Order: sequence, then C-alpha cells, then structure tokens
Amino acid sequence: RRIVLSGSAGMGEGALDQCFPKRNDSICVRDHSIDGITLEEQLYYYRRLIRDYVPRVLVIQPYENNRACGYSVPEMMTLLARLCTYARTDIPGIRIYITDARPVIKEPCPDGDAVGVGAALLSHVKQFNQMLSEYAARYEDTTVVSFKDDVRFFEDGFVGNYEKPRKELYAEDGFHFSEAGRKLYVQFLTEALAPHFEEDPYV
Repeated sequence: RRIVLSGSAGMGEGALDQCFPKRNDSICVRDHSIDGITLEEQLYYYRRLIRDYVPRVLVIQPYENNRACGYSVPEMMTLLARLCTYARTDIPGIRIYITDARPVIKEPCPDGDAVGVGAALLSHVKQFNQMLSEYAARYEDTTVVSFKDDVRFFEDGFVGNYEKPRKELYAEDGFHFSEAGRKLYVQFLTEALAPHFEEDPYV
C-alpha cells in the first residue's frame, strides 16, 4: 500500500482503509492505527506496522495516547524522532506526515477516569505543537498536518483554541470521534495527502 496510517485510533481503530480515494479501484491506504497505542509500542511493532509494507507515505498521529499515559513532551519527541529515523533509514524517499495535537472534549487519564480540558493539558499541547513544528522544519520530507489551524475542528471564531472544539465531532466519551468527526478526519487527511492519491499505489 502506498500510504500507512500509524498511531492513535481516536478516529476509529483500523476502520479507514475503505474511506479514502482509490486509484484504479486499488486501495491506497493501510490503516494501522490502534486504540491506546503509544509511540514506544509503535517502535516495538515498527516492522509489522510500517516497515514490512514499504509505504511511500507514513502518517503518524502521535499525541493523545502518549499524553494519557503520562509521557512528557520531550519524551514523546524523542520517541517520535526515533520512529521517523527508522522509516527514513529503511525506506529511502518516504514522505512523513505528522498530525499535531488533536482537540478533545475530555482526555483519558492513567487511572482510567476522564477529565475536561484544563490548564495542564493546554500547556502540554502548546509545548508539543511547538516542538513538533520545530522538528518538522528540519526535514524536507516531513510535514505537519495541523488540527490547530483548521477552523472545522473548533467552534466559530475559536480556531486553535483547544478549550473550544466542536462538540458534535466527538462520541459520548468526549475523546473518540463521532461519525461526523471521523468523516471530517478523513476529509482532513485526504486534503493533506491529495497529491499521493494521484500516484499508482503499486509503483
């Protein structure tokens, strides 16, 4: 497959293969997102999830599960950089797309409870988005796909305000996307990856 999705399954675990545009009736996307997976686990399963498929494009959604499991932003960036290095080394010419922090209504915590968006999360999100932007700027093969800059994920007039995501995009738990959220997420990624859907997935 030309494109592999890896990381959090806040959009619906392994359910997006058929949702993206096809090329000559061939599926171009392999959805390897897994509910609850962390960057450490993505590194552990890197061969099975990514390398063995030799993708031309890798899409990583790295944030929310790692935040929920208590990783600091520097720890997250170290693991993310290692994952990208593995991919660049094993698959020359790969293009890497990384999403910044996904807005949520509530965030799960290590003790299993969910809490609303508060100052600690907002600070963590700001630091992650900044460090991710700085990391991506160093590599020509890496692009940030930005939730925070997309007006469709926030209430009118509040783009980039993580305290004001659109509630209808979320399931009852306030964390996973609703059906409307999943459709928007597919549209969001399809727009970012548009040039790659015009290429032959088997070349």
